[in-house]
Amino acid sequence: MKELNKIDILRRLVFDGAIFKKLLLEEKVLDRLDYELLVINSLNLSGYFILYSRIIQVCNELKLLLSPGRESSTGSLVNYCLDITKINPLEYGLIFERFINIKSNTLADIDIDIPQGSQLAVVNRLKEKYPQYNADFIAFNPERKTDYQDVVFNGSILKKHPCGIIITEGIKTHKTFSYKGLDYYYFLDNNHDDVFKSKIDILELPYLNKIQQIVDIVGNKYHPYKIPLNDESVFKLISLGDNSNLFQLASPSLKSKLIDFKVNDINDLAMINATFRPNSLSLLYDLVFYRRNFFTNKFYNIDLNNILAETNGILIYQETFLEILNKIAGVSYVEADLWRYRLFKSNDFVRTFNDFIDTYDIAFNCLNNQDKTKLMEMIKNNYRSLFIKSHALSYAIIGYWGAFYKTHFYNEFHDIFKE
Repeated sequence: MKELNKIDILRRLVFDGAIFKKLLLEEKVLDRLDYELLVINSLNLSGYFILYSRIIQVCNELKLLLSPGRESSTGSLVNYCLDITKINPLEYGLIFERFINIKSNTLADIDIDIPQGSQLAVVNRLKEKYPQYNADFIAFNPERKTDYQDVVFNGSILKKHPCGIIITEGIKTHKTFSYKGLDYYYFLDNNHDDVFKSKIDILELPYLNKIQQIVDIVGNKYHPYKIPLNDESVFKLISLGDNSNLFQLASPSLKSKLIDFKVNDINDLAMINATFRPNSLSLLYDLVFYRRNFFTNKFYNIDLNNILAETNGILIYQETFLEILNKIAGVSYVEADLWRYRLFKSNDFVRTFNDFIDTYDIAFNCLNNQDKTKLMEMIKNNYRSLFIKSHALSYAIIGYWGAFYKTHFYNEFHDIFKE
């Protein structure tokens, strides 16, 4: 029998996962999977995704509670089929090009959250199950003082990277060494280190330990992956401002905003998650105001209103920016994401923004002058604060998990979090 190459292996893993998750393999699903796999394979990333699928396989064998996703990786249907993420991006309008842009020089970046204290167990099980992999923790010399764990190499005191691991199938280099029973890779220069491109980020999230402890008490019937995400009593608790010990929602200063906003569903919770940050608190105030007064912020263009209706008429998400360029100006998601990146990273925003307007002035002719001016002002004012919807949604779900147990298993929740 002919040995499968990595492209074939990945495709088989993806469609096996789709069947396991009972995805209806209708046209839009097949088209999305074919497109994502085409991009992944054209960028020679098949091995990267196979590796991550194996890491998740190991995590599942260890019965670890993982976060639903992290950063832009939740925008990939391939990731969902591989169980790297737990959210179907098609159900929430998440965009693959925000995760991987075929025209961008940036690498694909998948991060996963696991319970605190589990990282070493995952690495050891991976090497045991797949001996072809070398797995080395990262030792580096930080630019500023940190409280990371000390690592000694050739008499120098380095620091252990809290989440980064180098996993390769190649031969170990002269930069690898052992210290106190662990293998390390000495990282020096991000710009000239091809091995560092193999870095895998496995982050330890203590909140997941708390949730797992509660599940151990109340039973696997109420495992986070099994509970409904539309429980009205959970949103009622959050809307009463009862936010203590809720992931990403526990700040006392957020209490009154939760009461004013009245969270109704998981998308509302994601918006709160996206706007409650130090650099965008003004967006949170706008969010609460336009929640009740959306009609005061509407455009004349119906399509534009429909796109912004999810976020109460204001621009919060990076994905919404991509959607506006795609649906209103007829720009591909690939090109839209390149502009998102240029605007965000520009050292001369005024010039870059003027280039953006000049480029798409005619494309936005479907808008009247008032709408066009208002939209450009909205982009100009909010571009630095735009948040990744896929990440906001992923972390909103973790907050929802906590609120679910606080609502239905208050004593158990209270006992675990007072420890």
